[in-house]
Amino acid sequence: MPTYPSDDKIHFLVCEDARPEPGNKHTLLGVFGGNDITINDAPVENGALPSIAFFFKFNDGEGTFSMRANILTPDGKDLLSGKSGDTEKPAIKNPGEALIVVLKVVPFPVQVGSYTVRISLDGHAYERNFGVRFAVPK
Repeated sequence: MPTYPSDDKIHFLVCEDARPEPGNKHTLLGVFGGNDITINDAPVENGALPSIAFFFKFNDGEGTFSMRANILTPDGKDLLSGKSGDTEKPAIKNPGEALIVVLKVVPFPVQVGSYTVRISLDGHAYERNFGVRFAVPK
């Protein structure tokens, strides 16, 4: 029987890109501090950033889970609806190893406000929030 990850032992980062590397490593590019995206000099074309990635690291728990992901915009739309994250996939969390989940949105449609990123393991939801705002001119 699986044991589910503890919500307080999950690491979550928002970055411009993330890619897997050999040896169970990941390269994270352009990590946003505080999980908020401030649009100032970032390239925004047609109301979108080139890409955004979400990095989840589940440190505890154990088992094989049915995983689903959602990224909800400030107006409640799911950016993954009809895409690969919208379907259930197996996720395996082995003892002593972290379960890494990376979600990418290319391009990322910019909407000012609060977004919610949700990973569900067998229906157990783990949610993280981040905001998008425009920089205040000085």
